[in-house]
Amino acid sequence: TRRGLTLIELLVAIAIFASLIGLLLPAVQRVRGTANRSACQNNLRQVGTAFHNQIAVYGRFPPQSPAPGNTPGSTYSAQGTSWHTFILPEIEQESLWGRVVSAYQADPYPLSNPHRELRRAVVKTYVCPADGRFGTAVTDSAGVTAAYTSYVGVTGYLDDLKSGLFSRRIGVRPTEITDGLSNTLAVAERPPPADLSVGWWYTTHEFNNLQTVNDFEVPTESGVAPTETQCGGWSVNWPGIGGMIIYTFGPGNLSDPCDRHHYWSLHGPGGNFMMADGSVRWMTHTVRFQLRYMATIAAGDFSDTQ
Repeated sequence: TRRGLTLIELLVAIAIFASLIGLLLPAVQRVRGTANRSACQNNLRQVGTAFHNQIAVYGRFPPQSPAPGNTPGSTYSAQGTSWHTFILPEIEQESLWGRVVSAYQADPYPLSNPHRELRRAVVKTYVCPADGRFGTAVTDSAGVTAAYTSYVGVTGYLDDLKSGLFSRRIGVRPTEITDGLSNTLAVAERPPPADLSVGWWYTTHEFNNLQTVNDFEVPTESGVAPTETQCGGWSVNWPGIGGMIIYTFGPGNLSDPCDRHHYWSLHGPGGNFMMADGSVRWMTHTVRFQLRYMATIAAGDFSDTQ
């Protein structure tokens, strides 16, 4: 006699397999999320190591002098150069750094033609693996193609806008951080919004959206996200630094342009923060009150939660 499955047995087997898949899928997603969070922390650790390698050479956190394109000993003048650009030699991107130097020697304006291809160069260290949008350069609504970063420097807090590690064009000296390097925030996560209005790693120009005039790309406000006051908070993007202030820390959404103005992550109820000593901490949203003290280089006791 021929043996086989009845229709009922087949349906039961399918139901069992579907139940097993339903039980395994959340576990697989949790493992993947944990792996992405760990890889994101490793990116920030590389950035922290790069910072301290720069301190060994220049005695300061980036940005330092000389700027790319300047001769040694000259003053800082490369407007719009981010700290991401300065540490390229320290994250095994010496070749890209050499091209940056050549571009600034040709034209110090980072939105000009010599910099066009450099803005499109993807640096994996600057992209959180949890954000799958930026494995390649992407094009915004204005038709401008660029590479983006998940990591933004800290320039201070709402009641003291220029009190943080990246509040100056010439980098802070470690001795100026009187709160201690392990107590001071340096860099944190902030996914670029869906409208791509901010987030380039190459330059910190106020607007990402550009238009071409006489073969030169110039900024335009077309497509720029709502202002800080419309969103109920503030952000600061100091030219030549690559950071913003901390006014809140909580959940975010890629589709909400207001969430470009505060730190948040794609990892769940918290985010990765790199301290000035190069260590990386995972912090939940419950620490939002403490962050105001950790955002400055000389705030004193940061344990007060009021």
